[in-house]
Amino acid sequence: MGSSRGRCASSPGAIDAYPSVIYHHVGDRDTIMTAVVDRVTAMYELPPADLEWRVWWRQFLTNLRLVFTRYPGVARRVALNGPSTEAGGPTVDRAMRTLLHAGFEQDEAAMVCRLLVSQACLFISLEDDQRQANRAKGQIKISGGWGEPIADPDLTGLATLNESVHERLADPETNRDYFAELFDYAINRVIDGIAVQLAAAVGTAGGATQGRSRGPA
Repeated sequence: MGSSRGRCASSPGAIDAYPSVIYHHVGDRDTIMTAVVDRVTAMYELPPADLEWRVWWRQFLTNLRLVFTRYPGVARRVALNGPSTEAGGPTVDRAMRTLLHAGFEQDEAAMVCRLLVSQACLFISLEDDQRQANRAKGQIKISGGWGEPIADPDLTGLATLNESVHERLADPETNRDYFAELFDYAINRVIDGIAVQLAAAVGTAGGATQGRSRGPA
């Protein structure tokens, strides 16, 4: 589907019709894009509601990526505008209930929900752009110089990074898994950080409750 402009331009060709004909029968461009996003949103599978919240979110966002990467551009649209409430409502409901059940306060649960979905969609949209740019070469394309030996011996950190880049670019199998590995790593670390915050908040609240229950000496 490509970029937003590309998706709009390619849709008439896909159904053999002029844009004006589509707009007349379906609606304006924004209406069409919302319909496309809603249809794709209905394709991913929601994990069972009784899973522990971290397990649920990891599985859900993995399912999300598997579907959205098949339809480039949808992830960016979701990150910017979200799906309609009709299409996204059941997902949001279950996602929020996993967080509330885990002990998040209402406002923070809403913030966590937005953070995880937007971060996942932004990573997927970056993957969309990079795959589109790299399609002709069949591999990850990076700016010149990365992965090459560093002349300055004092730049040991840069040399370590370049060695890692070189090893990845030299191995087609490792290169092919780059996006999935980066996505999983990013999502896992974000969830880990949120879990630490939740544990601290619950611990603080528990301590305050115990202090109040003791009452005056």
